[in-house]
Amino acid sequence: MGYHADAADLIRYRHTPGNPVVDRLSALISVRNHGKPGSAIAAFDTAVVAAAGEPVTVMAVDHRTGTVTVETADGGRLDLPGIDLIVTEPNRHPPVPDDYLEGKTLADARAQMAVIASDRNRYPQYSGGYFNGWVFGRARRDVKHRGEVILTAGQRCLVNVDRAPSSDDTYTAWITRRISRAVLVWRHDIDIEPVVWDPEVLARAEDAGRQAYADGRPSAPAADPTVMALVAGLPVGAGAIHLFLAFQRGRNAAADAAAQAALTSN
Repeated sequence: MGYHADAADLIRYRHTPGNPVVDRLSALISVRNHGKPGSAIAAFDTAVVAAAGEPVTVMAVDHRTGTVTVETADGGRLDLPGIDLIVTEPNRHPPVPDDYLEGKTLADARAQMAVIASDRNRYPQYSGGYFNGWVFGRARRDVKHRGEVILTAGQRCLVNVDRAPSSDDTYTAWITRRISRAVLVWRHDIDIEPVVWDPEVLARAEDAGRQAYADGRPSAPAADPTVMALVAGLPVGAGAIHLFLAFQRGRNAAADAAAQAALTSN
């Protein structure tokens, strides 16, 4: 099909705000259900303008509107719909080694995996708090998916044990071999690492307790927005009670300090 036929079919394409911004080939597949594979778009991809074949560099992507800012060969800037481009060389996040998660805290691993999974914000759904609740797991043996080794024996990975699929026999593991993606793995292939409490997280809960006392807010930790935000990021089985107790320790310490100060001033 030619350019004019493509343009006619693209009238049916609608970008959903917040979703990946896709190029012309991807948009055409979505409306035709067949065609050449395309790409979602990220900053510093190399592309061509479909109408003119002019090479451009993507400088910014607006996932709300579906438009991209590109730089032309002469240094000019244009704002174009993503579907006006064809990505020729995506600026992919480089592969990471199998031991990438070794030595990292759970908070660091979640944050850094969000960067990898979003592929330089090509897929914005994976940024932010997507990995909240995921925990460390280790492969008991080489784990294969469709004949491909996706986790080597002993490899550490992030595992979703909370938002489990319909089967009780599987976990969702995020793998980084070849491409970054989520894959269902058998539970008997993965050992879940015990949750080690991050002292910084507990300290934040204690600080929230002190602040709640200073503000005269309710003493119940379940009513404190800071504590509940921390709870929302907990993996299953971590036990919110530890955060609640830390909050109470902080509030009690603030109350004791205030009482001592009152006695000293009298």
